[in-house]
Amino acid sequence: MSASLRLVKSAAGAVSETSSTSPLFALVALEPVRVSEEDVDLVALANAGEQVLDLDADVSRATAAQLALDWFIEYEGTHARTDGERAESLISYTRRYVLPHLIETALAAPADRRTVEDLTFAQAQALALTLAGKRELPAATVAGDVLKRAAVTCVWLTMQEAGEVSHGGLKAVSDACAEGKVVARKQGRGPILVQAAELRAAGLLVEPEKPHGMKRESAKNVLFVLKQAMLRAHDHGVAIRGNYTRLNALTPARKDLARQPRIDPGYVPVHAARLVAGHLSVVHQLTLWLLRLTGMRIGEAFGLLVKDFFQVSDGSWALRIEKQGGEWKLVRDGDTGRFVYQPYKEGTKTEQSMRTIRVPKLLASLLHEVIEVFHTRDGVVLAENRLIPGLGKDQASGMSSFRSALDGAQAAAGLVKSVPHDMRGFVITDHRNAGVDDRLGEYYVGHGEQKRTVHAGYDDGVPVELQTPATDAMADLLAAAGISALIVPTDKREGWGRDTVLGRQREALLARMAARGWFAASEGVEADAVLLSTRQVAEAVGKHEAEVRRMLQSGAIRGAKVLVSGAQTWRVDERDLRVYLEARSGSSLHDVAARIGLNYHQARDLCLRLGVLSTSREKGTTIRLGPEAVAKVEVEMDRVREASRDVVDLQAAADQLGLPVGQVEKLVRSGDLVLADDPRGTRRRHVTVSSVAEHSRRMKRVRGGRDERFVPLHDARRALGLTRYQMSDLIGLGWLTATTINRRQHVGMTSLLEYAGSRGLSNTVVRELGRAAVAA
Repeated sequence: MSASLRLVKSAAGAVSETSSTSPLFALVALEPVRVSEEDVDLVALANAGEQVLDLDADVSRATAAQLALDWFIEYEGTHARTDGERAESLISYTRRYVLPHLIETALAAPADRRTVEDLTFAQAQALALTLAGKRELPAATVAGDVLKRAAVTCVWLTMQEAGEVSHGGLKAVSDACAEGKVVARKQGRGPILVQAAELRAAGLLVEPEKPHGMKRESAKNVLFVLKQAMLRAHDHGVAIRGNYTRLNALTPARKDLARQPRIDPGYVPVHAARLVAGHLSVVHQLTLWLLRLTGMRIGEAFGLLVKDFFQVSDGSWALRIEKQGGEWKLVRDGDTGRFVYQPYKEGTKTEQSMRTIRVPKLLASLLHEVIEVFHTRDGVVLAENRLIPGLGKDQASGMSSFRSALDGAQAAAGLVKSVPHDMRGFVITDHRNAGVDDRLGEYYVGHGEQKRTVHAGYDDGVPVELQTPATDAMADLLAAAGISALIVPTDKREGWGRDTVLGRQREALLARMAARGWFAASEGVEADAVLLSTRQVAEAVGKHEAEVRRMLQSGAIRGAKVLVSGAQTWRVDERDLRVYLEARSGSSLHDVAARIGLNYHQARDLCLRLGVLSTSREKGTTIRLGPEAVAKVEVEMDRVREASRDVVDLQAAADQLGLPVGQVEKLVRSGDLVLADDPRGTRRRHVTVSSVAEHSRRMKRVRGGRDERFVPLHDARRALGLTRYQMSDLIGLGWLTATTINRRQHVGMTSLLEYAGSRGLSNTVVRELGRAAVAA
């Protein structure tokens, strides 16, 4: 850190009195404070019900951020207005967009104009522009994305954190603090803090290169939090500036969307599911068939327990669908009304979608095999187990890993990409093509039928015994596709968690699956392969044998299961091991970044842009670059440094000309400064050094000498035929010099003549200016 770093001691105390000394409460009161992830746990705040503002606080002196947080706690805690899923969305929107925007907007204003009454409607509307991708994200949001933290925790950053999100690293931040471009603040015994927004103003913040706009419906949900906070202020008698019922979300242009609209794959026949299943592990095959043959939602599939699969009176088998699972969900406790996290959610998407459905015979056979392999111990069926076995954790998770596996399997099978929810459409299409009654089809997939009469409102659905047309339709499609069993041989293996129940039984599970024909006979081993044991591989890579097994399971090292003395055992082709070792013989990205003067994230972004680093690489592995890749990166950095000599960003241009950034932007629009591409390939605007130098020379040339004469502003404006606003712009941009004589503004004669000459004005104008000129 620079020895000349200047610190500003921050006085304690918020804009208005709060009911707590919580770091988050101090943050929304605009105090510079270090905030951790634990401090911004809005679930805990809602459960505690502790209000941000004292009951007798003067709300007109509160900040908009305080009111937004206060509204959220009351809305979700005291009033318990939403369920857990909606609350999770509001928490995400509040922490990522609303609070950072309101805090940064207030901190940018003068110290005496930071209350909710000072927030203009245009400043609030700026958030709508941000959400549509037409305006930059809050600086805290950008920093949070780089640091992998909640945005609201990054409004204020330590010096080390600031270095990680800035061009030039810690040294550049320290230099900016020493030069006064960024203010370093210290409160009490806390760390030295800088504001992320000031890093952006100084041109240091590493801005994202990809667009960030969101769909209009999602943006409406974000703005809902801000609108409710301002309406709450209005209800307390605060004179807010604007009608917030008219704060509307914008429809973004396609180029500004962070996620491009997905291409609808259309209908995909059932035989394609078998092609995909051959590239999935056994557990993911089970999930695929559940979705494709029943049309249930993915959350419903992961919410199934073993006991939900049962036999009915006519001998057929059925599934009871009454909950959602697959990921930890925020739900309200029915007794206390407080939020709790649990691995499932009682109930389905709607009350009407809770149902019992008949299972096609082939799917019933598959479920029997799954229960026998995964959920039977010593002849006893574990009825409370989740039907889809947990991989990384016992009785939990799996939804995200299935989505990823499905994408890879579809690509390997050469099929168009579809998502799990598309399979509902496939099943509905199958039913309608087969002539299944609409009432049965809607009940089977859990679509609530429109109840047009009171009588229809008493309809409790279709009994399992009468659902034969739906299951027969699927059976006919499977038969027509030549599918007689849903066990598809595969070379994919489950990555069981290290400390899970099934992980400890891994070898026994593999033997049971192999006995049922789930594993491809070839196991992917070539006839001439020289196979190495896990012990030999461990010696070659310098790791423990257990670690090598985990690497084989995850695919970090390519291996295959082969039969050794009747048991499935890992073996590695010698050629695959050589490929693995050669891939790790290059330079690490950390070393390359240090060599070229970038931080890790900047170097990674550069490598992605140059195409020397794949976007599909496995996460968590050390990035290494070969000699050719390193040379390409170094050549690019040389090019950037060379190109950087000829351009400067707008902030640097403003510093050189002694003008505000806003005036420099006007010079760009008028063509006085020439725009140039950013050498780093980002979206930051730059201008040529030559145009800045030329404008600087012209500004010096029009200053005049000691005997300079001046023309009253009114006379100069009349002679040139300009409005007052045009004259103000010319003075602000340095085209004209100005001074005050006898408390009236006058314009320098030299600069007026320079301007008149550049515009080709007549001699009459020059004579008129000369007659009005006076001595200083």
